[in-house]
Amino acid sequence: MSILDVVSAFLFLVGAAFTLISAIGLHRMPDTFRRLHVATKPATFSIACTFVAAAIQLGDRAEASILVVALVLQFITAPVAAHLLGYSVEGESPTPRSDVSEGEPDQSGNDPTTPSS
Repeated sequence: MSILDVVSAFLFLVGAAFTLISAIGLHRMPDTFRRLHVATKPATFSIACTFVAAAIQLGDRAEASILVVALVLQFITAPVAAHLLGYSVEGESPTPRSDVSEGEPDQSGNDPTTPSS
C-alpha cells in the first residue's frame, strides 16, 4: 500500500463525512436559505475531495482531466443554482425579524422603522 493509496483513502473518507454532514444539515435546518447553504458548501467540498481521490487512484492524466472538468463545472453550477433557488423563494426573508414587527417599538421603546438621530 503506497502513500498515494493512503491519501486517496483519507480524501474519500473526508468526502463521505462532508456528504453526511450535508445530509444531516438538510434535514435539521429550519428555513430555505440555511438549507441552500448546507446543500452547496459541504456538498461541493465533498465532491472536490472525492474527485481528487479518484484522480489519484486513476493515475492517468487523460482520465483525471475529465474529473477536473467535472469539478470545475460543479464549482460553477452549484453556487449559481443555489442563488437562483434562493432568489425564487417568495415570502421568506434571509434575515427574519420575528421578535419585532413592523412599526412597533422594540424593548427600548424606539421605533425600528424610524431612523435614529
